Amino acid sequence: MTIWISRFFLFSLLFLSTSLVSAQGVNDGFNPAPNDDVSALALQPDGKLLVGGSFSNIAGQSRVRLARLLSDGSVDLAFANLIVNAPINAFARQSDGRIIIVGEFTQVGASTRNRIARLNADGSLDAGFNPGANAAIFSVVVQADDSVVIGGEFSIVSGTARPNLARLGANGAMLISFNPAPNGSVRALHIQADGKLLLGGQFTVVNGEAHDGIARLQASGQIDSAFGTSVQGTVLDLDQQLDGKLLVAGVFSQIGGVMRTGIARLNLGGTVDLGFNANVNDSVARLVVQTDGKCVLQARMLTIYALH
Repeated sequence: MTIWISRFFLFSLLFLSTSLVSAQGVNDGFNPAPNDDVSALALQPDGKLLVGGSFSNIAGQSRVRLARLLSDGSVDLAFANLIVNAPINAFARQSDGRIIIVGEFTQVGASTRNRIARLNADGSLDAGFNPGANAAIFSVVVQADDSVVIGGEFSIVSGTARPNLARLGANGAMLISFNPAPNGSVRALHIQADGKLLLGGQFTVVNGEAHDGIARLQASGQIDSAFGTSVQGTVLDLDQQLDGKLLVAGVFSQIGGVMRTGIARLNLGGTVDLGFNANVNDSVARLVVQTDGKCVLQARMLTIYALH
């Protein structure tokens, strides 16, 4: 299941990142008006916004599923106009400014690219990066050494069996030593400040250990057995507060043996923070922690909540 983000949520994310929406939550005129769903967003250090999804027109320009916007919401015409033949689910940026895109596509521009591709900083396709997965990729993160971790519902990456989770070198080569092998789809990834990797989704086993819906790996890919909570449902997104506590969003009614619907907060060791109970009466598809510690989340029915 792909999680789609409405145009309203696009505006909310811009509020978090660039203050294009006023503090009162009123849109200040930023309105790129894509003609179809937006499913991926990434704010660049220069304030430009990468947008991916199912649209074919945005801000009055023909852009098929991929565009970069300037801070006023207009299309950045200096960014290559590549046609992508199926939705983009996520972006990640390497240290040199090149951009990893993942999703359900099999072609980017005139070139075959199976669910993962890399763009140069100007948006042109990087011809030297072509690992390929045999099914959808939902999430991607870049580690400190520029290696790329992908999560999804695939079983093969670059011709090698890799169920649902894989790590690639900075140039796309498979890193064979990394093979945690979750037994179900990985929907969310997050790298902690200490380099440990959090993964969420719809699995029950990771690296041979029982882990329901959420797990934490050492940077090497070995399971962090000290992190032992479980989710009754599916994790769709993860983010971390400045104090290290972890926010978990998804389709669930219980986590760590505690009743929580849609969103929960975990302590550093993975236990449920009993002092946090947002009481969201819905499933939660996306969440973002702001620098001031507040959290904005998108519920399944496209309702926007702000948590203090």
